[in-house]
Amino acid sequence: MSTVPERYRVLTYERLKEVLHYFPSTGTFTSIKTGRKVGIGGKLSIDGFIYDTGEIAAFYYWGYLPVDCVNYKDGNLLNCSIYNLMLHPRPAMPDNFMELEGVSFSINYRKWYCWYKKKHLGFFSSQEEAKIHRDQYIARRKRAAEILKSRRRKSDRSGVMRKSDRNAIVAKIAPVQVEI
Repeated sequence: MSTVPERYRVLTYERLKEVLHYFPSTGTFTSIKTGRKVGIGGKLSIDGFIYDTGEIAAFYYWGYLPVDCVNYKDGNLLNCSIYNLMLHPRPAMPDNFMELEGVSFSINYRKWYCWYKKKHLGFFSSQEEAKIHRDQYIARRKRAAEILKSRRRKSDRSGVMRKSDRNAIVAKIAPVQVEI
């Protein structure tokens, strides 16, 4: 099985030269068909596939698709000048990788991170630490919801609670220890 994504197997060097012209010194692309600049936002669409402009610049200039990651020397993803591009090896996934809900490995940061309902909860050195932190966060949220629900019943019949009361309750809840 090939490690190259399908979109790169479809795009050939000849097809790239038919569609685009690349100016290495400025890092700009122009469409051969229309003569207009393309790829201004850091992405290019060729034959229905979307590509990163840095990877396409490297492909156009060197004549082969780099196996390594394309990085930008000045950190500006929109500056695709060939003098600004550099290659670095793709980081490998850790050997102890396991699929856990809400826990992933960040290849860029080389750390584990966790999230809950689109909220990023932090980076951790091990997968177990990230899982424990996520479980503790969920337990704290559940406890806060139960306390708020019981206070609403006790307060007034309308169920209205001041925002300051809610924040005080959530702040008082101590972290829960979760066993794995």
